[in-house]
Amino acid sequence: MPLEPVADVGAYFARPAGRVLVRDRFLCSSPDGALFALFAWGRLGPRDFDQLREVFEASPRHVRRDQLVDLTRVDSVSPVALARMMAYYTAQPDYLRAIAREALVRPDGVAGVLAEGFYPVVPLPFEGRVFRTLGDALVWLSPRPDETWREAVGSTLRDAMASPRTSVAVERRVREGGARLTVLDAARALGMSRRTLQRRLAEEGTTFERLRARTLVGEAERLLGETDEDIKWVSFELGFRTPARFAEIFRREVGVSPSEYRSRRGI
Repeated sequence: MPLEPVADVGAYFARPAGRVLVRDRFLCSSPDGALFALFAWGRLGPRDFDQLREVFEASPRHVRRDQLVDLTRVDSVSPVALARMMAYYTAQPDYLRAIAREALVRPDGVAGVLAEGFYPVVPLPFEGRVFRTLGDALVWLSPRPDETWREAVGSTLRDAMASPRTSVAVERRVREGGARLTVLDAARALGMSRRTLQRRLAEEGTTFERLRARTLVGEAERLLGETDEDIKWVSFELGFRTPARFAEIFRREVGVSPSEYRSRRGI
């Protein structure tokens, strides 16, 4: 039986049975109250972490459960997203205390090395193990979910990867076009009207302006962390007309100025 895809976090946790929560680059499903499973794909960035934290914070705390994190389809994880995840786990939020055990299925390559190195450096209030196959992870996380659920999740996962959400397509356009990309530019590039684009983004819980700002700031965090170019260069590289406008948007999203952000990381 297929799972019903939903995009709203609150609606999913109100009735998770028979449903799957689909976000930009990950989906979540619970075959029963004893297991919470997350499957991710593509290049994970700061926006994906923000969405993931929203899911974590909304999840129930009253029942301890096992957690499955399947990253085999992940191509890479941005340094900014990884740093935020490590900081979140290190802070020991209430969410973590509801987890009894966590099985992480690692991807290949550098992303897999980063995933496997996560547990040794982050203190966790539960037992966590890294596996190379989903089957091995599910054997450890007994009782195993039935094949019907696995097939239904696999079908939803294939559909989500084949037909990415509109917000993912817009993110790609923003990274290509920079701060000067308008909603009309994005709509034309995606072959739809401005109204249709705005409606689809609203259905996914965001707006073009919000998505553009978050994407640009995510790219700025990467450039500030990975290069020693000055802030003026970063602002123009991202398409901002002035460094002042770049600093204004960066501070609004991150809470500190670009120079403060960089100095805190010793760059």
